[in-house]
Amino acid sequence: MDSERKKTLIKKYDRTAEIYDQLYLSEQKSKYDAILPALSLSKADSVLDAGCGTGLLIPLIAERSRFVVGIDISLRMLEQAKRRSLSFRNVGLVLADVELLPLRSEYFSRIFALTTLQNVLNKGRALKEIKRIGTRNSLKIVSLLKKGDETKQIRLLEKMRFKVRLVQDSEQLKDIVIVCV
Repeated sequence: MDSERKKTLIKKYDRTAEIYDQLYLSEQKSKYDAILPALSLSKADSVLDAGCGTGLLIPLIAERSRFVVGIDISLRMLEQAKRRSLSFRNVGLVLADVELLPLRSEYFSRIFALTTLQNVLNKGRALKEIKRIGTRNSLKIVSLLKKGDETKQIRLLEKMRFKVRLVQDSEQLKDIVIVCV
């Protein structure tokens, strides 16, 4: 059953990859504008964009980071991300599932999971993977859809020992953006 749900999700994103930016650019940009000024990024940072989609975030962080890895479950989305990141030599793209990351443990100092958790079947498993690949004091930046259960979702983060440091919420955002350690 879970594999069928994943296949359906992959097909959905494969079908919308060509028009995704037209549909969601302003929504995604508002999240980046809300959170990036509050974050420090340096040439020492290894960054993961978990659920990178068409790679909208990549140009905003690649110049300020040592290395950026974008992962997504949709090959068509990654093709769009590849076009967007061609001018960066420090970007790698990987076809992968956030619930089972083929990445080294304790490697990334910054992990973005924006517009990602609502698409995974098992949030706990995905968060465990995000925690595993982060360095000891890595920043994990996640967004949660405003569906009325944000408190429950924040409690899940805390239960999994994510220390919430900053919550960005405003009328302009469709999601709540949370920075955790």
